[in-house]
Amino acid sequence: MKIEVVSLIPIRKHQILQGQLARVYRKSEKTGEVTKDNLRQIIFGLVKSFDRNRFDKYRRKEKLNYITSLTGMIEELTPREFTQLFPIKKNYDGLQYGMKDYFTTTKYIESIGWDKKICNGMEFLTEYVNDDVTPLAAKLMVTIADYTDPDWFARLFETTEGK
Repeated sequence: MKIEVVSLIPIRKHQILQGQLARVYRKSEKTGEVTKDNLRQIIFGLVKSFDRNRFDKYRRKEKLNYITSLTGMIEELTPREFTQLFPIKKNYDGLQYGMKDYFTTTKYIESIGWDKKICNGMEFLTEYVNDDVTPLAAKLMVTIADYTDPDWFARLFETTEGK
C-alpha cells in the first residue's frame, strides 16, 4: 500500500480567499457601491485564488468574462496602488537572460506614469513581474490565443487615452 501525503494548505487558502471575496461582494451589494478598498480586496482575492485547473473547466464565455472583468477592475487602479497589492519581484538579472525583471517592469510603469490609472489592464499584467501575476497573465494570454476572434483580441489590447 502506497501512502501519499497531500497538503491541504493550497485548498484551504483558496477557500479562505473565496470566502473573503463573497463577503466583499455581499457588502458592496448592500451599499450599492464598490469602494476603492473593496476593489483592491476583490482584485487581490481574484489574483491570489486563481486556479489554472479550475479555470480550464470554465466555458469560453465564462473565461472571456473573467478576463474582461479582471482587466477592467485593474484599470481602475494606478500602478502605485497595484504594486502595494503585488510588489514587483526583486529580480535584477533579466538583461543577462533576456527576460523581464524589476528594471523592465519599473521602466514600463514609468512610461505610463506611477499615479495615472492603468489604461490597459491586459498589457499591464503581461509587463508586470510578480510570482502571482506572471502565471495568471500567461494563462490568460494562452486562453485568449486559443480563441480565434481577432476583433475581441484587438479590443483587449486597445489603449484608450485619457481614461
